[in-house]
Amino acid sequence: MKERYGQIEEIIYSVLEVAPGISGMDLVDEVQSIWDVEALNQDAPVVAQNEIFSILDDLLEEGAVFFNVEEDKWNLA
Repeated sequence: MKERYGQIEEIIYSVLEVAPGISGMDLVDEVQSIWDVEALNQDAPVVAQNEIFSILDDLLEEGAVFFNVEEDKWNLA
């Protein structure tokens, strides 16, 4: 489970590096798309929206990411 968390976290970072200011739902869509491509040869379950937002909440608390509530934009801190 910890490995899965780290893999999703890495995907989040990679998306935010190339698309700063991305909206929450677009970020979720991108993370899910990348996960699906990378998991093609693995027996990995689909990443749920709530799982991604849970990890984003953790990253927000750690100060690794920033979320602009008014504009629904996610950025690396």
